[in-house]
Amino acid sequence: MTRALGGGWLPPISLVLGSLGALLFTGLPSTRLLWLLTGCGVAALLVPSTRWLAAILLACCWSLWNFQWRLDDRLEPSLSGQLRTVTGVIASIPQNFDDYVSFRFETSDSATDAQIGLRLPRTLLLRWYQEWPALSAGERWRFELLLKPPWGPVNFQGPDREQWLFASGIGGVATIRSGWLEAPSDPYTARLAVLRESIFIRIGQQLDNRRTAAIVQALAVADRSGLAAEDRELLALTGTSHLLAVSGLHIGLAAAGGILLTRVLGWLLPMPILVHGFHWLVLGGGGLFAAFPLAYATLMPAMYLPIGFMLTALIFRGVAFEFRAKAGRRGKPFWTAAFAGGSLVAALSQGLVLGGFLQGITVEGRSFAGGHWDWLSPFSLLVAVSLAVGYALLGSCWLILKTEGELNAKARRWTRRLALAVGFAMFAVSLAMLSVDPTVTAHWGVSMTSIDWFTFVSVAPLPALAGVSIVLCWRHAGRRESERVPMLAAVGIFITGFLGLALSTYPNIIPYDITIREAAAADNALALMLAGVSVMLPVILGYTAYVYWVFRGKATADAAHH
Repeated sequence: MTRALGGGWLPPISLVLGSLGALLFTGLPSTRLLWLLTGCGVAALLVPSTRWLAAILLACCWSLWNFQWRLDDRLEPSLSGQLRTVTGVIASIPQNFDDYVSFRFETSDSATDAQIGLRLPRTLLLRWYQEWPALSAGERWRFELLLKPPWGPVNFQGPDREQWLFASGIGGVATIRSGWLEAPSDPYTARLAVLRESIFIRIGQQLDNRRTAAIVQALAVADRSGLAAEDRELLALTGTSHLLAVSGLHIGLAAAGGILLTRVLGWLLPMPILVHGFHWLVLGGGGLFAAFPLAYATLMPAMYLPIGFMLTALIFRGVAFEFRAKAGRRGKPFWTAAFAGGSLVAALSQGLVLGGFLQGITVEGRSFAGGHWDWLSPFSLLVAVSLAVGYALLGSCWLILKTEGELNAKARRWTRRLALAVGFAMFAVSLAMLSVDPTVTAHWGVSMTSIDWFTFVSVAPLPALAGVSIVLCWRHAGRRESERVPMLAAVGIFITGFLGLALSTYPNIIPYDITIREAAAADNALALMLAGVSVMLPVILGYTAYVYWVFRGKATADAAHH
């Protein structure tokens, strides 16, 4: 039973790793190499012990093939600016604006240019600027189109349009010159679009107030064309316009998937393990998104890879923890290594994110303008290793607090060694920070060549408190009667360390280009968020305190995590 469960978890984890692995390619490999990798993945499926490797290879190949197919489906440059007659089906809700209507158009399988023999893209984004008739999703039309490639300028105040077109699978854009309806709406040709349009129409029929109906329609099906100008301005001023960008069925599907995932994990994993860490991830990520949307939009593209590694490792770590408790003698070493590996990768990934953040992010205008690997540097590696050592110190202090006997004695020895290692790591990171940016040296009054004693003395209590905490942790770890002091001292080390990092980057929220004020949402949006946090934060803190109270005392050898 355990082996079957473990095998059931490995394929989806391998699929996720394979999909993320496709993002590591700086360019698409050749078709021959893709076929070779796909063949190796299929062959690995035949051997039970390598099916996890097959899942990684096939997921990576599928992602790369998908990228290649979308590139191949883009409009040929020779057709740019050409007038062509195209037949197909309206594949989205037509969005009516003041001077045009816009919708996606799925071309027919025979949509090939007769003059030069080039196939047109499968999906086009159309706009009709003249007086247009009533349009519905699922209708079959024949249009005379002015074709254009799926290009667009990078908007430094918002998203990259060309990237959005590629991610949406749109191979070209076009302007409609004239059109002829060939068949009425068919619910079987564009099921999702027809469903969304029916919801859109019913909302409009049920609500008499047009302004209210437009807002509900935008939230329900992500059609913002009916919003009044004052509502658009209000959403922009409150910093909540980004909610409609992920609204409609996207929110419904995400919520349904989140609820399903939560129920599955809640069934598989013990509730304290599931909830204890993830609510802080949700609160932190959601809080950054709502309170500092500009910082979120700038930071996330720069850290997609290490954050993806961290989340994958956390999932793998939680799964390994559960299955290790139920594994047999042969399976337990694997799940032990999986738990240790997931913990280490998660810690190192967090350190890479922190190091990449502290060394600065390339920003042009108000958008991330760097590369996918900017976060990887000697400095970020130093921070990653230092943070992992710090987490190991917290773990060993926790063992002193919760265990007894031989394991407690080992934990005390580990703590004394790790306390010295953390002290060395903090000194190394602090020294390296001085060469990152002049802002850091200005805040601390210390550079490689001189010291501003007035500034340094005013901030010296922070490193002094860190040093005292390290000494207390080292000394009390060697005293058998002292159990709580090492843990409290380790927490003090982290608090002083993060206060020092905050002092180094203040007032920037994106070092060293965007300040907290520049990235913050509108004041009324922050006030609304403050009201929500004022309610939720005490609940989370109270729940956390209750969990610690329930699981207080020593953990005996026969106690299970259930």
